[in-house]
Amino acid sequence: MSPRRMESKLRISEAKLEKVDCGIEPTGTRSIWTCAKEAKAWFTSSPTLILFDMGASDTLIGGAMLLAASVVFVYYTTWALFLPFFDTSSQIHDLFPPREWAVRLPAFILVVGLSGIGFFVGNTILKEQRKAAQKARLRTA
Repeated sequence: MSPRRMESKLRISEAKLEKVDCGIEPTGTRSIWTCAKEAKAWFTSSPTLILFDMGASDTLIGGAMLLAASVVFVYYTTWALFLPFFDTSSQIHDLFPPREWAVRLPAFILVVGLSGIGFFVGNTILKEQRKAAQKARLRTA
């Protein structure tokens, strides 16, 4: 990257596009809120959309995640929806687990995921209650 200043923020408002120079020096990482004052002014003056440059690593990670999600979607859709239409002696059945797991596996993932979310919310509530109780004790002491 060249050491020149980068114009990284775009302000789109009422079909009008204007570049806002935030003076971000390339340091290998890009800070989204380098121009916090300008961003605050944009948000308070009118509805706007701000676009930010993405780093190459973010793009690669996003692409890998999209690829993984696509592969899982195609595999599961083939397994759960299309496999019953093939003859049981077909070799395509060897590529997939038994069909009963097409229901059991997502149900298990759903239960584990909801339990994790419930644990996180419960833990957060307990921590907030402890903080509030400690503050109340300090006020009374």
